[in-house]
Amino acid sequence: MDFEEIIAGFISEEWIEGRLSFINGEKAFVKRRIKAKWSSSRRETIPPSIRREVLERDEHTCANVPCPNEATHVHHIVPVSRGGSNHPDNLISLCKECHRKVHSRSNWY
Repeated sequence: MDFEEIIAGFISEEWIEGRLSFINGEKAFVKRRIKAKWSSSRRETIPPSIRREVLERDEHTCANVPCPNEATHVHHIVPVSRGGSNHPDNLISLCKECHRKVHSRSNWY
C-alpha cells in the first residue's frame, strides 16, 4: 500500500477540495486586506523628472554637508503628510544612509 492509498482511507476527496477552497478563500481575503491597507497608506511618488531635476540641481551631493557619499535619494523637507509638495523647492538630495537616518530619527550630523 502506498502513501496515497493510506491517506485516501482517512481523508475524502471532498474534504480536500473543501480545505483547498477554504485556503484559497483565506489567501484572497488576506490579499484584499493587504491591498486595502497598502493603497490607503500609499501616496503619490515623486515624479522621475522632478527626482532627476533635484539630484542634478544638488549635483548628486548629499545635503548632509559632512557626508562624502553620493546622493541617490530625494527627501521632502516638509512631509507630504504635513502639507508638503513634490515641488523641487521642498526636496533635497540625500545619500541612502542619511535618508535612512532622517526617517529613523537618528542623529545625522
